[in-house]
Amino acid sequence: MSELTEIYAACLVEYAGRQPDGALAGPFYTFGKDARDAFNLPYNEKVFKGAFSHLTEIGCLKEYRTWGVETYYKLSSKDFARGMEEVALGVRRFQTSNHVLAASNAATAAGSSLQPRSPTILESYADLGSGYLAQVLDSYEKHIQNLADDEMLSDEEREEANASDPLQGIVVPASDRIVRLSHNETIEMERPTTTLVEALERDNGDEESAGFRERILGQIKAGRELIRAGEFRAYLLYQTLLTALGELISKHKNPSIVELARALLGVLVGSLFQS
Repeated sequence: MSELTEIYAACLVEYAGRQPDGALAGPFYTFGKDARDAFNLPYNEKVFKGAFSHLTEIGCLKEYRTWGVETYYKLSSKDFARGMEEVALGVRRFQTSNHVLAASNAATAAGSSLQPRSPTILESYADLGSGYLAQVLDSYEKHIQNLADDEMLSDEEREEANASDPLQGIVVPASDRIVRLSHNETIEMERPTTTLVEALERDNGDEESAGFRERILGQIKAGRELIRAGEFRAYLLYQTLLTALGELISKHKNPSIVELARALLGVLVGSLFQS
């Protein structure tokens, strides 16, 4: 986690803690507006997405998706405190594990010592609170203000802006870049790909675009095989799967399939392709 991402995450938790129930709820862009207004933070979407990802991992940010309704999030400062207690416990367990103690003993015998792990900004904020965050904001002020201030768009406005080119802004990977997936990453990407394939196979297709479904299905299945292999050239996945998703999102008339394509695109971009 980058330091700026940690700072944004801490600011979101701090603002949630100022609410009567210790929680903050709303669409993604409203979190950005609240943090901008409360802490004078530029609305940098990439940094905010990173903050959301890590707050979700901690267990204090929940996502609520309902068909036809804008995606909502709820951030609980109490759940953050509980989650960080578990993180601290995990760190202590690691530091007292047999292999770490053995490494420490070996270093001592060699006349040196293992340096203790320094707490992250989020861990320090969890321990020290608002006063610490204020000092961090002062210290990183120049770095924060140098961030790009992106335009705030609702989900509906963003869909309209991206309708003509859903892949706009996604970095096309170098042709020689090799991706190696872990077992869990393979499952995380393969499942929504298979769900989309099954939905397309059940769909009757668009009679006005003969061959469109078959071509797109072929590309998606080819991309799925790359994912299942666990090691592939990122450029090939972009040319097969991502371009197919872009066409589905911009051209397909079935909203449920478009939603599945958007969800899969989000998984792939978040894991492999930085926009």
